[in-house]
Amino acid sequence: MLLKEGGAAGHLQHLYDNRDLTYNELESILTKASQGNLVGTEKTDGFNIYLGYNDGRAKAVRNKTDFRNNGMDARDLMNREFKGGEGIKKIYNDAFAAFEQAVQTLSEQEKQILFGRDGRTFLNTEIMAGLTNVINYDSNALSIHRSGHKRYKPETDEIEVIPPEELSRISQMLDTATDRFEQALSGVNFRVQQTALQKLQGVSDKTILDNVLKQIRDAGFSGDMTVGDYMYSRIYPAVAQELGDFPKVAEQLTNRLLGKPASNLTILKKEVGNQQVFIDKISNILAQEKQLLGQAIEPIENSIHDFAVELLKGVQSAYVLNQEDEVGRIKAEVADAIKAIQEYEGEGKEEAWGILAKQLKKLKNIENVNTSVEGFVFQIGDQVYKFTGNFAPVNQLLGLFRYGRGNLPPLKKAAINEVLDQVGKQLIAIYPGRFHPFHKGHKTAYDALASKYGPENTYIFTSGKVELPKSPFTFEEKLKMMQLAGIDPQKVVRVSTPYHAREIAFNFSDKDPAKTIVIYGVSQKDMNEDPRFAFKAKQDGSQSYLQPYAENYIETMDKHAYVTTVPTVEFTVLGVPVTSASELRRQFASLNEEDQVQFITDLFGNYSEEVHAIMRSKLMPQNVNEDLFANEVMNILLEMSLAGDGAVEGAPMINDKEKPRKYNSKELIDLVNKELENE
Repeated sequence: MLLKEGGAAGHLQHLYDNRDLTYNELESILTKASQGNLVGTEKTDGFNIYLGYNDGRAKAVRNKTDFRNNGMDARDLMNREFKGGEGIKKIYNDAFAAFEQAVQTLSEQEKQILFGRDGRTFLNTEIMAGLTNVINYDSNALSIHRSGHKRYKPETDEIEVIPPEELSRISQMLDTATDRFEQALSGVNFRVQQTALQKLQGVSDKTILDNVLKQIRDAGFSGDMTVGDYMYSRIYPAVAQELGDFPKVAEQLTNRLLGKPASNLTILKKEVGNQQVFIDKISNILAQEKQLLGQAIEPIENSIHDFAVELLKGVQSAYVLNQEDEVGRIKAEVADAIKAIQEYEGEGKEEAWGILAKQLKKLKNIENVNTSVEGFVFQIGDQVYKFTGNFAPVNQLLGLFRYGRGNLPPLKKAAINEVLDQVGKQLIAIYPGRFHPFHKGHKTAYDALASKYGPENTYIFTSGKVELPKSPFTFEEKLKMMQLAGIDPQKVVRVSTPYHAREIAFNFSDKDPAKTIVIYGVSQKDMNEDPRFAFKAKQDGSQSYLQPYAENYIETMDKHAYVTTVPTVEFTVLGVPVTSASELRRQFASLNEEDQVQFITDLFGNYSEEVHAIMRSKLMPQNVNEDLFANEVMNILLEMSLAGDGAVEGAPMINDKEKPRKYNSKELIDLVNKELENE
């Protein structure tokens, strides 16, 4: 079997998607399933990827171009852009790193069995990590499927689906390697395994199968008729009615809609004598292709859907710890989605209601959400099929609810802490910084974090460290500034190291680290410029504690804390755009009393004599204790000199044979300002 176009994964078919399938074959498969004689694997709601090994490296494939290029290595994957953004990219890269580590446990002979002698065989794999789409998985896993593996044939530029006998050898090989994978990945965030085989229990009520088969026969599908024949019998009459005296054109046009060999449009237009009215009808029919095909297969699709719902009732996912809770969570969100769509009155209302009506026709009742699995995958001959039950309508409703469609906006209003409550987790959002001084730009960033994660969950972390001239304010003084800007002082936490887990554990001792998620909000500028946000691996190869934030892939604080970005708001002080804290400090020191009042009002959004006094005492040179100030500045300049492996230009030199030169405050200020200009 060859896949000549499309992405690597292709389309996993429902029974009714195979237009060569006859009614008799369909009845045989449904009977086998109802009797509990169908063996297959859980269909998971994850991210698909194809994995291989060649040229001494693990490789990954996402599309046909990747197949042609013999796959992507770790560096290629790291440089790849992902539609879902950095969070989704991280999931793929972490999963690939686990696979790369696991494959090193294989012998050369084992690698050849799995990936072919030429290394062009790639294994069909699913990545599960947290809430990927509908289902919230409790463990991170790379699940290698038992079917759907593919090989690229460069001589024909075609992708070949691996035949059953070779699939069997691959599955046996993976089974023998499972223990080695597990041992090699001890302590790693992902486990690598082959999807477990399972047998469906069937349906206890035998009338269910009888009723489904009767519905299908009553719809006109029976005997040796194929699905394609059935769809032709439903589409052709409508097309022929539109085209009147041109039955052959209707026949060719119907074949074209069904993907069968047919005359091209130029010939069809000639057949109708180039009459514009019929040319327009041909164009209109082709424009309705999706609708016509959907209406044609709908009776069979709905019957098989109802059967699949009964078949999958109560089936449990191997990747969900508490099945009952997860089913309850999905039900609750679907109920919220239905209510929100029903009550929606804005732009796109008719489209939203149409989607709701179509999906409720399948879902029928919220109680029919009865399983934590997406579906069941099985193979008949060389064809792989799926049963998906109510996952499909649930997916459609939740997609509309969460993300909108076209002109329809997202309808989901639930705060993130409500979602976390449903999965038994808490959240702490932290806005960290030195804040010398704090200002209304910081307040806007804090508000953005609080708006997303809830003001009750959001805190400011800052230290009380004073180092002149960069950090002149004490914790208590910064707290006064934050209050002036509108920050609740109860939400400000004094720490020594904002980014360390021990600080969070100490200040939030009432939180269970295994049930608490920690998110830091930092400006995009800091993300780009500050090396502590590089997220580089530790020396032992393990992940650093801080990781980039990904909405659907996030662990508790006993494992990691996450960094997301907050907006950097531009504003002016005395008509001058704010560029840096050091520039603000210099600017204040140069102002007269009246301008300082306006400066403080612009900086914080309010004025306070107390804050004014703090800034005067710390930023005006004539008010600073000269000996203390000189000592601090001398230390700083000396540190700059030593750190740079040489003297700072203009800095006072100190050695055992020389006494430090006495500098007055103006000279020291000039030296410091010279250095600050180079920040």
